Amino acid sequence: MGNSASAATKEQNEAASAEALAIFQEAGVEVAQGISLAEWEKVFETLDTNQNGSVTRKDWYIKYDSTMMYDAIPKKHAANIAKAEWSRAFGLLDVDGGGSISLDQWSRRRQVQLSFFPLGMGVYSWGVGVGEDFYEVLSLSRDATEMAVVGPQGIMALGEFADEEGARDQWLGTVQKMLADGGWPGSAWLQEVEEPRSRPEGEWESFEHAGWTMMTDQQIKEWTEEWVQANPGYKAIDAFGRECNEQTFAKAFISRLTDSDYTRMTDNTKGRILVYGGLTLLAGIGIAAATHALRKPAAPQGKQTEEM
Repeated sequence: MGNSASAATKEQNEAASAEALAIFQEAGVEVAQGISLAEWEKVFETLDTNQNGSVTRKDWYIKYDSTMMYDAIPKKHAANIAKAEWSRAFGLLDVDGGGSISLDQWSRRRQVQLSFFPLGMGVYSWGVGVGEDFYEVLSLSRDATEMAVVGPQGIMALGEFADEEGARDQWLGTVQKMLADGGWPGSAWLQEVEEPRSRPEGEWESFEHAGWTMMTDQQIKEWTEEWVQANPGYKAIDAFGRECNEQTFAKAFISRLTDSDYTRMTDNTKGRILVYGGLTLLAGIGIAAATHALRKPAAPQGKQTEEM
């Protein structure tokens, strides 16, 4: 699979930090004392040479021969950073709200990845990688209704099913049976606490870079608990798009991690498009055939000989 996510993150953070150091020093900012919001925005003014309120990736590369810092700034369009997006990035880096950031904080950024595990028939389970850690909804089956989010240290949050007496233990028993039957990897079970954890990096088939985050583990835990509280039941598929599963969790989680509107078509959405698109096509064919039949001239009757 090539370099590990953690190695890539370390190298990219070091490159972004070095680029940021050069940029801020060039702008006359005393980086060692920390960077204030005013200084952060001053740097944008120096980058925005034509004073149109944005900086393009092309201009950035021409000036610095690198775009590591540029690429690390969350933005709507990859080829352009708006002034508001630049200012918002300061808030993301200023995790403690102290009003000042240091270049050391770049090293605490973590890469966000969408991870894929094949379930068969072209369907995938999605997880979210945050640095070396992964998070996912643990689904017992496509018919299950139990909502459960697991992380690297075990269960993050359980849905409303766990409120019933004995339901949690019963659910854990089913997960253990999945483990015994090979439906859940042994590396995704924490023996010391006897509960499942998320699949580690080596269990996922492939990855897709989704951005960077400054969220702490505690913030991730709090967000996950809130998300499960708002989405207490699991629904693998739904004919009207109301599914709530590992894929919808991943989209919402990545959006929060990267402070962006992360969009990606889920398998359920693809299925609805295929089904309804096929029905529409069939209906269209039926209508076309009926219209053609109405327009088609009647077959000529056989010529009758009049008897005189």
